[in-house]
Amino acid sequence: MTATVPSPTAPPTAPSAPPTARTLTPPGAAAFGEARRLPLVVRLEIGWVRVRPVHHGDGPALHALVGRMSARTRWLRFHAPVVQLTASQLRSLIQADHRDQETLLAEVEQGGRWRLAGFAQYHRLRGGGHADSAIALEDAWQGHGIGTVLARCLTERASLAGIVALTGEVLSENRGAIGFIRGLAPRLERRLHGTTIELICWLGRRADQRPAPG
Repeated sequence: MTATVPSPTAPPTAPSAPPTARTLTPPGAAAFGEARRLPLVVRLEIGWVRVRPVHHGDGPALHALVGRMSARTRWLRFHAPVVQLTASQLRSLIQADHRDQETLLAEVEQGGRWRLAGFAQYHRLRGGGHADSAIALEDAWQGHGIGTVLARCLTERASLAGIVALTGEVLSENRGAIGFIRGLAPRLERRLHGTTIELICWLGRRADQRPAPG
């Protein structure tokens, strides 16, 4: 897998070839420190994938993305029979300050243009160290490594913002998501709440495992 970081003046078009490709170690290694310099363009088996922060003008693309998802995917993501994003859901995605709230978009190159494939977000909880998080991908792009790249970039951004743990509510029937997160998180806690499971992914040492000051 190779990755390049486009210059700020580069046009927002898909690359036909890697300008100065560098080999990245597998997802999850320190190479994802590149997340602090998004956008990140990655070459996967399915082609070029770009991860970038959300912009206020991304609302229509996010609406269209959720509309393209199957009813099953929307149910697993929102835990409700969602057909389209509500105004509050859309605001939570596009009004990111890139520290306490972050939304990253994953786009795939198709015919020389970028097409939105999924998003990942976190929202810092009161108290500072923890943040709610979620990830969603259009059905056609699931299982191709895009979610892994997106999740790694999000955890790197969260860590840079001082967040020590990402939490998320997953339906207990969503075995795919549970297995996906288990494969990404070296330190993972699970707490059962009826039909949902709270997953806590520790990005560093737990507070009760930190050495005492002095």
